[in-house]
Amino acid sequence: MARPFRLLIPVALILLVASPVAAQELGADTGEVTFRVTLSGPVDTKDAFVVYARCDDEWCDETTAAAYPDGQTVVACGVGLADHPVCSATTYEWTVTLATGPLEYDFERIRDVLGDQEEQLQHSGTWQIHSGEQVISLGYVYPGGMLPDTAVAAP
Repeated sequence: MARPFRLLIPVALILLVASPVAAQELGADTGEVTFRVTLSGPVDTKDAFVVYARCDDEWCDETTAAAYPDGQTVVACGVGLADHPVCSATTYEWTVTLATGPLEYDFERIRDVLGDQEEQLQHSGTWQIHSGEQVISLGYVYPGGMLPDTAVAAP
């Protein structure tokens, strides 16, 4: 009677190891998407950076205000925006588990968020969410604050 029990343990271990692989081969229903926003240079602390995401997942169904596009709005940073940090030269990231399928996103810089709020589209993109982990990297590099030397010698 002890013999069938010995066979059961290796079979159970093989099933445990093969399960994630089998799920990927069969096509899992969700994937982990990390949005990564990197700011560098002398950051203007009056700015805000936002990612608007549209997808088939429930998470993307949330439209936060009439002024924003349809979909999920995620603020990376911005002065005076609820509990979000003031923007600085660093990387902000968040990870969500989303249903597999198409994802559209817009990355925007909002200049002078407490004043005129000029929205500047930095990048629009699409991604096919698959099972497993994936990273969407976005970034903005502020100018150095110095104009290039374009002076011409006087005659």
